[in-house]
Amino acid sequence: MSEKEALLLAATTTSSTSNATTSYSLVVFPVVLLTTVGLRMLGLVSSIHVLGVLGVGGFAGICLLVQSINKKKEDSKAEKSEKSVERWSEKKAHEWYAKQPWLVGANFLPSTASNQLEMFQAETFNPSSIDRDLKLAASIGMNTMRVFLHDLLFDNDPTGFLDRIDIFLSICSKHGIRPMIVFFDSRPQLTMGEIPSLQHLGDLSQQPRLEHYIRSVIRRFKNDHRNFGSWDYMPVITQLFPKIYRWIREEGATQPITSGVYGFDDPFTEFQELQIALSDIITFHSYDPPATFLKYLNRLKPYNRPIICTEWLARTLGSTPAAILPVGKKENIGMINWGLWMVGCRQSFLGIVWESYDHEPNPWFHDLFTGDGFCILRRKGMCFGEKRRGGFC
Repeated sequence: MSEKEALLLAATTTSSTSNATTSYSLVVFPVVLLTTVGLRMLGLVSSIHVLGVLGVGGFAGICLLVQSINKKKEDSKAEKSEKSVERWSEKKAHEWYAKQPWLVGANFLPSTASNQLEMFQAETFNPSSIDRDLKLAASIGMNTMRVFLHDLLFDNDPTGFLDRIDIFLSICSKHGIRPMIVFFDSRPQLTMGEIPSLQHLGDLSQQPRLEHYIRSVIRRFKNDHRNFGSWDYMPVITQLFPKIYRWIREEGATQPITSGVYGFDDPFTEFQELQIALSDIITFHSYDPPATFLKYLNRLKPYNRPIICTEWLARTLGSTPAAILPVGKKENIGMINWGLWMVGCRQSFLGIVWESYDHEPNPWFHDLFTGDGFCILRRKGMCFGEKRRGGFC
């Protein structure tokens, strides 16, 4: 028997037992009362016995009434809670997406940070750098960013961490950028610097701590219009995966939830199917040339949900702005590339195997801006976002 079937059986059994108890009480009490009155008329019991039965019966009746009222309240609360944790309908998801502009942006770290710890910890949080970087991103037509948080930052300084997220969202809003927030990163050694707590993410004993972290972030920002409307979750805690969706929904998040599919096994693995089944909107990663990109996209279309590519851009693999952006625009797929800056500790313009480079590669692997803020796309008159003179957007 599955867990869902067991829970359903338990709920049915509890309800049946409660109803049976109530029905039994309603039948037995009148019988006992009539019997006691008859015995009094025969002189076999005193009036005190009759009053005693009436008193006990009245008390029992009140208890049953209160029990019935409380049960109705609990049932109503449970029904409301169940609705609040339901996945968005296709209609609701498409209505939300129709209100968005064509979403185009990048996975974001400021040029002064190598990972999300440096981005958001008090000692290295740099609003000036963030403001400069987002201004440049907006100048080439970007309107969103994908931004990673970290549970250790919350553990160390909950209030300060949430306040710094608030400051970041205000800077984004200043430049017309509405970010997608990501709770965890699945590949810290390659993308966002080392994450000390990654070893604990598969440990179920960490559940209370992680639940507190996620619920606290959602409570603070669940109605925030500066967040364009998506809570992203990299699938590093497979044991907690469904629970994380539930925690976010129980807190009443008004934004959709998603988890990026990557790998594209054929057929999809059970876990990939679970990712899609729980997500309000579908997100995926593809660092592939246009033909493969379209192949993956066509496998996701039958699920009839809005789609956003949350990782792309690998020039040496054929995933280039000139090749991929037109596909995203034509298909109305949100496009969030990997990387903005060649400067700092990230150096993702070099590619994955950093040690193999002793000079600037041509072409770059990831990234868009040089250290002095020059966007290499402008060499070809290109931009993101609106159509501009000289190139595709």
